[in-house]
Amino acid sequence: MQDRPVRPRDLVIDNHDRPGIVVSRHPRQPGRKWLEEQFDARMRDPGHRIWWKVLPLDGGMVIVPEGLMKHVREATLADALQAVAGANEAAVKTLIGLFPALVEYAKSLVGDDAYGPGPAR
Repeated sequence: MQDRPVRPRDLVIDNHDRPGIVVSRHPRQPGRKWLEEQFDARMRDPGHRIWWKVLPLDGGMVIVPEGLMKHVREATLADALQAVAGANEAAVKTLIGLFPALVEYAKSLVGDDAYGPGPAR
């Protein structure tokens, strides 16, 4: 399904047709019990060797084998902002690590006053 290797910051479509941002490689195949609980039987294919952590743009975190993802493009700041809207604190911190521009964008929304008094004028 891939035309190039998946990388963190990529926007992909997962096995449930949800857009999401690739965060990092999952260190190993999920456990047998977890795999048996998945509704998508394709997840249980023993041929899947590379697994990724993905933040769907509408919230949450999923683990998806590379073979069941469709690469769309590198994610943009707009994609990251959409993911932030449905993210918990840990996911927001992860997104800031991938998209440092999120910090500057947030600062631009609230102005300097939100970060304490500025220099005396």
